[in-house]
Amino acid sequence: MQLFDYQIRPNTNLFLFGDDHEGVSARYEKGWKRLVAMMNDKYKDCSYNIGVDHGDIIEAIMIDDKRYSDIGIKHDKLLKQIDRAITNRLPIKDKIVCILTGNHDFKLWRFGNIAKHVADTLSVRYGDWTSVISYKTQSDKLAFKHYACHGTSAIRSQAGPRIRKHANIKAGLQDRLKDLAGDCFLMSQGDIHQLIVVPPDESLFLFSEKNHLKSGYTNQAIQQTGVFLHEDLRWYCATGSFLRSRIKDGITYAEMKGLRPNQLGFLIAVIRDYKLISIDEIRL
Repeated sequence: MQLFDYQIRPNTNLFLFGDDHEGVSARYEKGWKRLVAMMNDKYKDCSYNIGVDHGDIIEAIMIDDKRYSDIGIKHDKLLKQIDRAITNRLPIKDKIVCILTGNHDFKLWRFGNIAKHVADTLSVRYGDWTSVISYKTQSDKLAFKHYACHGTSAIRSQAGPRIRKHANIKAGLQDRLKDLAGDCFLMSQGDIHQLIVVPPDESLFLFSEKNHLKSGYTNQAIQQTGVFLHEDLRWYCATGSFLRSRIKDGITYAEMKGLRPNQLGFLIAVIRDYKLISIDEIRL
């Protein structure tokens, strides 16, 4: 785990992305190019863009792995995958807060620390599996903390109605992350290959003030900093992927296993006046 400070501007767009899986034919090259283009352009009248890469930067699947298919592999040589991962990030290297390692990258630990090598080559901070980032104002005050990890395993629900299924998945993401850092206003993870955003709760409550009974909403009482932030008053998210589950004229592991489609895309956390006000889904 890495703990570090990162200075931001009052108005900042924080891109949350990962699971690029360079080296496999199912990688969505057009989607990655859109990420790069957006990070080098204005978004919501703000041109200051930064981003956290949540890992699985290469496919790293060897021929003795059950997920390997020579039909689906584009760059089956490991060094080629690493070189491409570096090249892919060159246009945004000055905007990357850190690069995390993922389970695909880590699978070849005997070869070396692949994610760290890519980060070091780009002169970008390496974030281990998990980073806790303290975003600081230009006057060195804490704006909020961000718990970012690659994560592990899918969050699924077998509920019938889709609305219940989606609610269960969001609750599952919150339950997985909430106890891992009580002082982080933003908690994000990769690996799930779905875009999930759980905003702070917006429940009605009553309170008294100057002998009057009043009402309010929990989102109006949000604090971005503190030793402990209530679990329902934080942001939780999963950062999507650039890996398609099905391709034409090819076979993918997801297809063979009958898995549901991956959700291609990434997220943008919109920070204005040092306040995290929304997280937007960019669907590819």
